[in-house]
Amino acid sequence: MSLGNSFETLTPAPAGSITIPAKDGFPLAARYYGPTLHPVAVVVIASATGLHQSFYASFSRWLSTHGILVYTFDYRYFGMSFPPPYQPSTFTPEERHKALRTAPADIDISETKEPQREGKPLIVVGHSLGGQVMTLLEEEFPIITRFLNICGGKSFVGNLQELCFLHTSGGGGDDDDRSCVLWKQAESSAQLAEMEKKIAKSLETDGVFRCRSLGMGYDIPYGPGRQWLEFYRHPLCVASLPQNASTMRKVNKPYLYVGFDDDATMSK
Repeated sequence: MSLGNSFETLTPAPAGSITIPAKDGFPLAARYYGPTLHPVAVVVIASATGLHQSFYASFSRWLSTHGILVYTFDYRYFGMSFPPPYQPSTFTPEERHKALRTAPADIDISETKEPQREGKPLIVVGHSLGGQVMTLLEEEFPIITRFLNICGGKSFVGNLQELCFLHTSGGGGDDDDRSCVLWKQAESSAQLAEMEKKIAKSLETDGVFRCRSLGMGYDIPYGPGRQWLEFYRHPLCVASLPQNASTMRKVNKPYLYVGFDDDATMSK
């Protein structure tokens, strides 16, 4: 049986919705899965760009069947994480768009609060961009047991262009191969330019990052969207900011990166 199928045949585990206050009191909408008393370990999942916490529900339920207590959450001004008086559960599309535009430009998704863990091992699982920003939780480093990065490679545009070159070179070295490479590079550059145009335009005209237009999930506020675009343009991605690079160098816990051989963009 594949892992994907096993997700769908789980015995229901204890689960519930909670609100976890961030360090500054901001109410983060969260869910827990599994035993709240005497878990064998605690897992906190840092989501990918534009993905609601519900995306990780099946994975969380599967972990919970092994005695692991799992926390998922929505980042600030995203999903169900909005401050009063907003009621995100009853948002219309127009109301959600308006609420997104009220988000401060300098919100920090890394300022969360330590979950209840009863001294058990604490593993932080980061997906895509979450796999990078989880290494900015410097104050939590002493209590984190290990990190798991799932497909959280650098989202630098140059990596995607070079990847196109590698995948089309064919290794033969003849003129046909070189022509194919050059054509593919030009095609890739045009596609990437169009994607960046859509992102930049929506940020300035709508005040939000249009993840939906890129097939990346749900729209996110202006501040994180602008920062994502800056990371996307820089070879070091999240580490392009000196303070981020300094914090990342302080990680002294086991750190595992996991990619998938059917995901071409993760081969770097």
